[in-house]
Amino acid sequence: MDSHKTAQITDWVRLSLALKAGSRHADDILMHFESASDFFAAGEDAFKIVKTLTDREIVSIKSITRQKAEYVCEKAEKCGCAILTPDMDDFPSRLKNIPASPLVLYVRGDTELIADIDKNVAVAVVGTRACGEYGRDIAYRLSYDMALANAVIVSGMALGIDTAAHTGALDAGGKTVAVLGCGADVCYPAQNSELMEKIIENGVVISEYAPGEPPNSRNFPQRNRIMSGLSLGVLMAEAHLGSGALITVKHAMEQGKDIFTVPMSIYEKNAAASLALIRDGAIAVGCARHILEEYYSDYFGKINIDMLSDPSFAQLEDKKYKSEKVSSKGGGKAKEEAADIKKRAVKPIEDIDSVTSEVYNNLKGEPVHINDIASAANLPVTKVLSALTTLEMLGLAKALPGRRYILKEYD
Repeated sequence: MDSHKTAQITDWVRLSLALKAGSRHADDILMHFESASDFFAAGEDAFKIVKTLTDREIVSIKSITRQKAEYVCEKAEKCGCAILTPDMDDFPSRLKNIPASPLVLYVRGDTELIADIDKNVAVAVVGTRACGEYGRDIAYRLSYDMALANAVIVSGMALGIDTAAHTGALDAGGKTVAVLGCGADVCYPAQNSELMEKIIENGVVISEYAPGEPPNSRNFPQRNRIMSGLSLGVLMAEAHLGSGALITVKHAMEQGKDIFTVPMSIYEKNAAASLALIRDGAIAVGCARHILEEYYSDYFGKINIDMLSDPSFAQLEDKKYKSEKVSSKGGGKAKEEAADIKKRAVKPIEDIDSVTSEVYNNLKGEPVHINDIASAANLPVTKVLSALTTLEMLGLAKALPGRRYILKEYD
């Protein structure tokens, strides 16, 4: 690596050490300067340009020396950590577009997995450490199947749900990313040392914390934004309402990511989080296919869901959507169906609220994407999701791959 590039990386490390993980003011710096080197080259003028920096942050920036940053870079090299910075092509674009974008990523393992993650389906799997057998099995099985279909599983290497998710992905021969709340050379919890080595060998371990940084309770809420940021969606497998897993869900919502969860018995102590998410519009799933079909059209060829079982989906594939077959003939039956749909679109439906009724009126005898339904009904997608769930339960709507829906009688 040339000396100029080394100096640039050192400056990124220096800035990350000064601002701490999760600083929203990092976004303000990136808005005005193309690199950390440009920021430092501006001297005192940099603080006038980036006016949101606090006095404490300015003092910290001035106090972190280049020598300290160089020491961290040397330590990273010794422990096998590659360093990725926002000005590099290998730095994930998904992380550049989240609030409080990280200034540095320390990477151990398959750096190409992180470099290419923007091109692939990645799903974060989160949940409580104190999970039950049901939650652990769900996290393992769904992660196994998603990895088998070439999706990347992202989690935090904690005990419980995280461990089950990583293990499922590895057992399937797939790829997994562990995002740590400590240095990438620090194994936490210690009992996951074997798992960490397997992840480094078959996936990647990443952190925005410098090598040697011990785990700290304040680090984990910050690292959760990276887990959701790398992913297209977050699966909450099992958690109570006070679980840190919900911090990841909160970050995901802020970042505009999909939220998935698995229904649980209301008598289970850890059912509260799943029930609350479903009530607020999360996508309830029963298998890996229900998650991956959300991304099938946008990532066609990147995931292979044909091997995953779901009888309802298989029947859909066999039918090739009956309404499309009929309308392609251009016969009288197609016209009759179209007229019936139009007539029924204005018919009031008893025993459902006005929002659900409006969503129902915008369903058709052919697949309609949820965004198109939301636009036609002039409703937020979250409310449309909730209404569609109600309609599915009533047997009036049918969910199809790619977040599309169809009137049940025409499926």
